Amino acid sequence: MAGPMYAVTSYETKAECEAAQQAAMANEARWRVGPTTELLSDGIKTWDSDRLHYTTFRYLCRLAVTGPAPVR
Repeated sequence: MAGPMYAVTSYETKAECEAAQQAAMANEARWRVGPTTELLSDGIKTWDSDRLHYTTFRYLCRLAVTGPAPVR
């Protein structure tokens, strides 16, 4: 089994961060479009064909000056 994979990019302003967040979400959703995909406010959720299990892809904004991101 594979565990979660994270990519982190720092942004100087909230506007830059939110623009990158929206672009990343749109790009991810493009590859996963279909009846088993749900849009979330900060990412997407993709269900398996039986709708028993799902995977979430979340895109969180945190400015570089606020310190390290908390581990979830």
